[in-house]
Amino acid sequence: AYLSLGDAYFGKEECDKAIHAYHKAIEVNPNYADAYYKLGNAYTTKGEYDDAIDAYRKVAEINPNDALAYLNLGATYTSKGESDKAIDAYHRAAKIAPNNSDAYNSLGNAYERAGNKDAAIQAYYTLGNIHERNGDYSSALTAYRKVVEIVPKYGRAYQNLGSVHKRIGDYDSAIAAYNNAIELSPSLITKDKVYADLGYLHIIKGDYDKAFMSFDELANMGLNYKNPYKMEDGRVKCAQCGKSPYRDEAAASRVVKNAIDSGGTYLRAYYERRCGHWHTTSDPIARG
Repeated sequence: AYLSLGDAYFGKEECDKAIHAYHKAIEVNPNYADAYYKLGNAYTTKGEYDDAIDAYRKVAEINPNDALAYLNLGATYTSKGESDKAIDAYHRAAKIAPNNSDAYNSLGNAYERAGNKDAAIQAYYTLGNIHERNGDYSSALTAYRKVVEIVPKYGRAYQNLGSVHKRIGDYDSAIAAYNNAIELSPSLITKDKVYADLGYLHIIKGDYDKAFMSFDELANMGLNYKNPYKMEDGRVKCAQCGKSPYRDEAAASRVVKNAIDSGGTYLRAYYERRCGHWHTTSDPIARG
């Protein structure tokens, strides 16, 4: 009853009465975590941060695995300007709930305010991963963009931007992001994935010369990927075979797309001008 009464007062912005009611609820049940949590919220609203911190700490004492208690502790420490304590609280929240996007967003903000760029980009990068896994692609893009705002040459973020843009069908942006990843930090990206996606995207866009250049990069990377001009299994013959079933660009594009989307197979299509046919060949390789 006291908790509901406190909620009613808090809803009417009568914080002092709400605080009194929450204290009454705690007198009845000293381990009433919800009452402590709402008490902390009421104190925070009044700007009485030390009392709010005491209340949130009590929640964490009662429920050590309550990530929200640590998130609120972090926010309250932030309001007090105690960044180190805020960061510690956010880390505790992230440890308890490793897929909690609020924890990593708060961590990124806290580290950015503290001037720790390396820690900030790691937090935002993880945040983007969480959103991407959850299918929240708009939020994932925001997180990855935050990374490259802080460190413009962070290629892994550009790779992830490319992947997300590809997922949502924004192919021009995906191509631009992948090209940035290759240009800015080629040592930090998964090159086989980037070049395979670029080839696929260029096929979709109808830019076959660029598509095949991307597929050629795969062949030059020392992967288990054979040059179709040297195939010996008889499935795809030399440039003068004249037997390819893929005589038009649309058919070749569909075959390439299906092969890449299947996962585990890279397929290269190429147009042989001497015989006027599209040729395709695929080889399984381990995808990173």
